[in-house]
Amino acid sequence: MDQGSVRVREAIPDDTDAIVGVTAAGWRAAYRDIVPQDKLADLPVARWRHEVHVGLRRPVADAFSYVAEIDGGFA
Repeated sequence: MDQGSVRVREAIPDDTDAIVGVTAAGWRAAYRDIVPQDKLADLPVARWRHEVHVGLRRPVADAFSYVAEIDGGFA
């Protein structure tokens, strides 16, 4: 099965929504049977978005973030 072309690159501030979306989806999948659904539905996505965006705009010296794209979209 062809998975398409994969490109890994450094994240930029424009990647914020995709990064937060993958993070929230991961939480909801990983903790589905552990954390009550109402808590998973109410994740602090706005706070995560702010923190990720700030971190990508002004990273500290030893910080790094990468994203993977499959055929131009996020994995």
